[in-house]
Amino acid sequence: MHARTTGPFIVGPDELVPGAPNRPLSGRTFAVKDMIDVAGQRTGVGNPDLLAAAEPAPMHATAVQRLLDAGATCVGKTHTAESAYSLSGVNEHYGTPINPADPTRDPGGSSSGSAVAVASGLVDVALGTDTAGSVRVPASYCGVIGMRPTHGRVPIEGVAPLAPRFDTVGWLARDGQVARRVGEALLGTGRRRGRITQLLVAEDMFEMCDPGVADALADAIGRVSMALLRTPEPTRFWGMGEAEQWADTFRTLQRADAWRTNRHWIERMHPRFGPTTAQRWEEAASVGAEQEAEAERVAALLTERVWELLSGGAVMIVPTTPGVAPPLDLDPAAASEVRGRLMTFSVISPLARAPQISLPLAQVDGLPVGLGVMAGPGADELLLDLAAFLV
Repeated sequence: MHARTTGPFIVGPDELVPGAPNRPLSGRTFAVKDMIDVAGQRTGVGNPDLLAAAEPAPMHATAVQRLLDAGATCVGKTHTAESAYSLSGVNEHYGTPINPADPTRDPGGSSSGSAVAVASGLVDVALGTDTAGSVRVPASYCGVIGMRPTHGRVPIEGVAPLAPRFDTVGWLARDGQVARRVGEALLGTGRRRGRITQLLVAEDMFEMCDPGVADALADAIGRVSMALLRTPEPTRFWGMGEAEQWADTFRTLQRADAWRTNRHWIERMHPRFGPTTAQRWEEAASVGAEQEAEAERVAALLTERVWELLSGGAVMIVPTTPGVAPPLDLDPAAASEVRGRLMTFSVISPLARAPQISLPLAQVDGLPVGLGVMAGPGADELLLDLAAFLV
């Protein structure tokens, strides 16, 4: 694996983009993943050929504009794994943003620069995108809050697509109160907050974690339980062999959607992808109609199960990642194994179009690992209220 490192920012705006005065986020700063448009800047999606061919964005992405309107100041754009098609922070063209928790370890991806900028204290907030875990995984590895909203609640206008069926604009922050105020700006108003009525714990997911992770997260579960005044209720989320089924189903649907969405410019431009990204696009191009149809059938069944579990104000606690950030010098086979395990944990909320937050409430041998909390679709505010109370 390419271990060359870099800072979190690409070339940013020539000047700061100031936010509106006297607003809830006035005085706060934010960065923007290089999948998301900032007016006057080119969006390169982590690839130098695409950056060179891009025109300056004519306007801000909707999410950027909402943060500016809420008072936050944009200070620049951050590195992304190429095409946002990775759960690793490695970019084979530009290098890997340095994880402040341990410079020898992966910061996670694909919103690597955004997570590193927040964790390093360079900005208060950063926007990222989360298709398969690209906000939550780096949040876990770098020790910050990472929020994936309900699919469709934050507009994706002005965001370069990977797989629109699953793409979301998420955000990262160190402080729970700030994360909630960002949510108020991005999600809009008019939703009833409600309350959390049931606290489920996916015990079979914790059993699949690396040594020490479940024990470290047990204390965090206790903090959540005390905050909510709810007794944790163990549940077996996966049936026999279903962890792999979730990941395989998601992978098929993501590949099909990604190729359908992006093949026109890939076949026209033939950009020079890094080896890992090139392989992913080849795999995406290979999905057939029958494969996709079968994955659609399975996804509908799996989604229904999640919605039943999370109805009526229930939330489910899961490990954000099965372990701490892996070393940067993994060989390709080991890196592939890490990605496969990650996806069994990270694809549940995307398939169910449900919100999930990663809270930096635990460490293993001095390295952060996130506690994930998932709610039913539309219940984003419940998760942000919890973050504001605990972090």
